[in-house]
Amino acid sequence: MSKLKILFITLGILAMTACTSTRTLVQADNAAPTQYNYQIVDEGSQQNPELNAINAYFERVLDNQLRRHINQDQPVDTEIKYKIIYNKGNRALRYFVGFGAGKARADIKVKVISTKAGEKGKVLATFTTQATLSIGAFGGNPKNVVKNAARDIAAKIVLADIFH
Repeated sequence: MSKLKILFITLGILAMTACTSTRTLVQADNAAPTQYNYQIVDEGSQQNPELNAINAYFERVLDNQLRRHINQDQPVDTEIKYKIIYNKGNRALRYFVGFGAGKARADIKVKVISTKAGEKGKVLATFTTQATLSIGAFGGNPKNVVKNAARDIAAKIVLADIFH
């Protein structure tokens, strides 16, 4: 009887976790100059308060992830421009149907651009990420899509070795 109980508890825990995924396409300039610090710029400003909140959340998560690897004491010489196309999906469909029904989705395009004199406007790298949330506890939290995408982009920026 206790094995059955453990099985149900395990299945319950699995049902409570969210299932998100990201896919990223990266293009980086192999001869990129050394950059030192950045500012994050919203390239696709929204008039919708919900989308503004999503953009602000994305910026916070991206900045927190990058701060772990980039020295903030240097002058800003780089812009990280982004644009988010976001669909929170339908939580009820994710919860009751699953299998991709009602999935939340964020398509994010990021450009890392030099603002140094003599290099101003030079694109150092571009990233395109698609993040989705298919299932999760009570339909999952659609903000996790943006959080996972921001973490993924930050990791790709670090791997591109743009900042020193």
